[in-house]
Amino acid sequence: MEQTTGITVTNTNVRTGAVHLIQAYRPGRYTGFVSDVDIQIVSNAAGDPTAVIIPIDLWREISSERETAQLLRSEAMKQRLLAAKQRDGGLSLEAAVEKLGI
Repeated sequence: MEQTTGITVTNTNVRTGAVHLIQAYRPGRYTGFVSDVDIQIVSNAAGDPTAVIIPIDLWREISSERETAQLLRSEAMKQRLLAAKQRDGGLSLEAAVEKLGI
């Protein structure tokens, strides 16, 4: 535990109550992974938890999942994404580079 100017940072492993925080974003997805994730809980001078520090890779994954969920809330966007996924056409990287002249 580290304390400076009334702020306390406690290191913990995600196997504690923080599992629920992560699983709120990814239900059932971290069953084998969570035991390896260390987090830090930041508390104010009164000892109330105010923030959680998580590894950047986990944050990027959670952020990506949230962005995808946001896109899929719109029926129009959902249809566009599904149509794009099913497209067979397109250019290879080499053809695109050649076409752009780079």
